[in-house]
Order: sequence, then structure tokens, then C-alpha cells
Amino acid sequence: MKKILIITFISLVVIVFYATSRPQYSILQSFGTKCSNCHENIQGGGVRNGGGWMARKDISLIPTSSIGLSSAFDQLSTNSWASDAILFGIDARYQWAKWPAPSTTDSIGSSQYPYGYTQKGNTAYDNMIMQLTPYLVIKPFSFLTLEGQYNLAYELETTKRYPGQSAYAFSAYIKPGDGLPTLRAGFFQPTMALKWDDHTILGHTFYRQAPVVPDDYAEWGAQVDYEALSWLSVSGGAFKSTNSAKVLNLKDSMSLAGRIFVSPELGHGLVGYATGTMFLNGDYKIGNVQFAIGMPDKVCLLVEFTNTQKAQFHPSDITNPDNIADNAVYQNTFSWLGELTYQVTDNFLPFARIERQNSRSGQNTQPLMVNQFVLGAHIYLLPYIDLLPEYRVVDKEITPGYHSQFAFQVHVWY
Repeated sequence: MKKILIITFISLVVIVFYATSRPQYSILQSFGTKCSNCHENIQGGGVRNGGGWMARKDISLIPTSSIGLSSAFDQLSTNSWASDAILFGIDARYQWAKWPAPSTTDSIGSSQYPYGYTQKGNTAYDNMIMQLTPYLVIKPFSFLTLEGQYNLAYELETTKRYPGQSAYAFSAYIKPGDGLPTLRAGFFQPTMALKWDDHTILGHTFYRQAPVVPDDYAEWGAQVDYEALSWLSVSGGAFKSTNSAKVLNLKDSMSLAGRIFVSPELGHGLVGYATGTMFLNGDYKIGNVQFAIGMPDKVCLLVEFTNTQKAQFHPSDITNPDNIADNAVYQNTFSWLGELTYQVTDNFLPFARIERQNSRSGQNTQPLMVNQFVLGAHIYLLPYIDLLPEYRVVDKEITPGYHSQFAFQVHVWY
């Protein structure tokens, strides 16, 4: 299996340099620029600003004129009003995929289920409204921005939620002037790891199904962002740990989060960026590094490394002292992935991804090795509609064989 991974990864690298030509959009359609060039949130995701709105609003596989909808879509000419003082947006996602059977909790810290979540029965294909989130941004003054969101899908899908998820988030941005840092405060996601529209990324999940960074994860906190230089973005903040404690059995204490993003000029028709984040809570940490390189309108290769580690138990962590010693390593996971996206046209972007995770937990000396191979595509059928078909193969090396599944997602945005 290791040989297959190495060969596949090398093949992806070779394709990058011989092909004529999501973060990937930063490379393919924004020339390696940072997230804030398209989103109000410097970490990406959420409501789109003027640049993000213009970049994707007219992309369509089916010409709207051929089905008599040109005038209807022409009416959707902007998402801002009152001289950009008000921005509105929405993300809606429907997915058909395999979902875990109902789960229950086990003694947190047991050698068999170190994260407290056990799966009963088999998975089965099911439907889910993943997201139905309206966004609102109000800028009452030049130095103040207020933003908020609410995922209405949480009111509809009450049985398919992970601990730590929040249906809402909101914050205020205070920027005294151009060239100065921005203060953001409220209830929002710390700048940890990378936001993906795929919630099964190995680096963002534990072996036993609990996500490291749940979708719509948010905490009370504040951070300072500096983006005065076009090629640099730096963030640092402090947050409560109420929601992350639900996932990781951490103490509800202060967490620290930081992020740096650089997008240097590469020349020779290449663009790229590098970003790193760190999340710290006592002896628990999440480190994430990502690199991307490619050619605009042609191809993007993205590589990501994630390490999650909880060094030692605190006495209050241990609910079953007969199984785990006080000085046992609780969890240490290293994951990496490589993803290649090739832009056949601006409305058809197939991609291939390989992932590998090495996880140790409790007193287990034998690492748990998991590999994933994913083939998929983004197909922009009409303006504001993205279809995501996907085929995934999962190989857990501790068990013979592998399993595979299809998934299909419809993403509608405005």
C-alpha cells in the first residue's frame, strides 16, 4: 500500500508539469491571492465580497440563454446594497452519501474507544440537508463591520450533528485605518486548519468518527488580523473552549490560535501560497501546514499536513483508571494529503486526492493506518449551482480489504 501511495503521489506531481492546464480557487482563478480577496472572512468561507461575487457568478455549463433564463439571472446582478454597506449571501448544500449508524458514548479514555464515540451497526446511504445558511454583513461605519450567519439545516437534521457544532456565528470587525491591524471579536471559528467543503478529510477527523474541527465550529473569542501587505496575512487570537471541550474532553479553558499566509511571486506562469495554523489548549494542539502551486485557469496541486496531539491525561480526564495510566499518550495523529485539480473548463473541474493518517491513542502501541483515495469533480451546471459527484476508497490497514462508496452533493449559493 505504501508503494501505491508513493507512485500515485509522484504521478500527480508529474501531471502538474505536463498538463496544459476551492483554497484551489485561489490558484486557479484568483492568481494565488489570499481568502479575503473573495470573502469577508480572512479564513475563507461565508459571505462573498465584491471580488468573490464577480469571480463566480456567471460560470455555467448550460448557457442560460439556451433555456430562456438569461433575464432571470441578469436580475441577480449584485449581493450588496447601499454602496456596499450591506452584503447578503447564502450557502445551501444537499448530500446523498453513506452515513454512520446511530452512535452512543463509551467511557472516554478506554483503550478501545479513546474519544468516547462508538459506532453500532453498519453505515447506509441516506440523504441530508447539510447546510442552509444565510449570511448578513452590515457596515454602519468605515471602521466597523458586523457579520452573522445561521445554519437553518440544524433545525431540520437534528440526528446528524457532531458534538461541538454551532448553528450560528457572529462577530464584529474593528479596523481603525488602512494599513492597521483589524480586531475581530464575537462567537466564530478560530483560525485553525483549513476549511473544506468535504467533511471527511482524514486530517480533520479522528479514527473513531469524531471530527477534530466540526463544521460550523465556533467559540467566544477575539483575534487580531494583519493584512496590509498584499502577499501576507497574519492572525492571532484567544478563545474559550466550550465547544471544543465537547469533542476532545478538554478543560473549558482558554485556547490560543494563530495563522500565517504568504503568497510570493513565483514567475514562469506559476502562482502559489503557503499557510500554517496552530491551535493550543493546555497539552492539546492542532498544527496544520498547507502548500499550493499551479497555473491560473489550468491546474492546482495542493498538499496539506496535519498533526493533532494530546500529550497527557489530566486526572480529571480519566474515567476508567484501570485501563489507562496517568502518563499515557492520549492521542497523536499525523495526516497528509495531496490533491490535484485540473480545470478542463471554468465550469468543469475534476480532482483526485490521496490521504494517509497515522494515529496512536491511549496505550495502543500499534499505529492505526488509514488511507483514502478520492475522485470527484465540481460541475457548475448553472450560475450559483455546483454539483459534486465523488467516489471514495477507504483502506484501513488493521483490517483486510477495503470499502468504497459514492457520494453526491448539490451546492447552491448566492
